Amino acid sequence: MRIIAPFNILAAAVGAVVNEVFVHFHASAIEPHEHNPQQVEKLAIIGCTDDDIADRYLVPVELIRTLYPHQLRRGRALHRIGIRQAQWSQTVKQPLVTMLIWLGRNVLGQTNDPERPAEAAPCLESKVG
Repeated sequence: MRIIAPFNILAAAVGAVVNEVFVHFHASAIEPHEHNPQQVEKLAIIGCTDDDIADRYLVPVELIRTLYPHQLRRGRALHRIGIRQAQWSQTVKQPLVTMLIWLGRNVLGQTNDPERPAEAAPCLESKVG
């Protein structure tokens, strides 16, 4: 009669758990051939990189870039727009001076320099006597 050491029992238990998790993951994961434009766009909207999306479907990144360039571009645009909308709505609800300064500089082109670059500096030499 062979006695199983505690280490072997632990290894068998861990192996069984890992196998069960792997089988569950594989059963619930989308197969590589099931990627579609809507899913790729949704992943791009939430900020996934091309590599993340390719890894999700277990395909080369070049395939995702080749098949779905418009969905990637649109998803990334919607991602940036969503961030801007959140910033804007937060600024409107609770005005933060730093955010207002940032918006003024980046959206309106405002600077700390009081001179306007379009206006020529006054010539003071001809007026001094």
